[in-house]
Amino acid sequence: MRTIEVRHLSESEALAEAQKWDAEGEVISDQAAQTIASWYASMGSDGIGFATLSTTGQCPEQLQVDIIRERGELDDRDPDEYEADTRVGDLRLMLDALEAYADEIVPVIIGCWSSFGHRFMSGETPLEETCLHCGGTWKRVRREDDPAMADYQANNGDDPIECPDISPCHGEAPCQADNGRPCEDQGEGEPCSHETFECNCLYCA
Repeated sequence: MRTIEVRHLSESEALAEAQKWDAEGEVISDQAAQTIASWYASMGSDGIGFATLSTTGQCPEQLQVDIIRERGELDDRDPDEYEADTRVGDLRLMLDALEAYADEIVPVIIGCWSSFGHRFMSGETPLEETCLHCGGTWKRVRREDDPAMADYQANNGDDPIECPDISPCHGEAPCQADNGRPCEDQGEGEPCSHETFECNCLYCA
């Protein structure tokens, strides 16, 4: 991973780079990206992507999600209530330039290795997908040789289990195979197969 110097620019310098990107398509510098991110940085869940870029220079997966949310908030501002809205166009332009920067540093994943029989669907957490059939959740890990491709993995780096015929109980939740009632294949005093199934998803491992 490349070493990135953390050095913030002035607002006018960051704006000039964003305007050049808009006119010529030249992606903004690491330092301009860090500057723009610093304005929205927060250690809470709503700004951790911005904070990571502005303080470490590294571009996290979460950044694109944060940019989309922040841009929506900019668009919803009332010019009569916010003095900053007199330059909302510049702020929007700089967020767009930051998004183009993030897309180049962390490209969109266009495909994953074998799904192991799962029918994956993206959720709210970046790079995590849940199977519509069995309910397990695994993460997508980018390939070093091709960052636009990824592999599904458990927390320990293993491949996911093959999607089972049953829908096992994940984590600590009770078996819901029969709406919470004892499962048909459950012997007296014995856990059912849904609770004893070996799973390595993010909830179970």
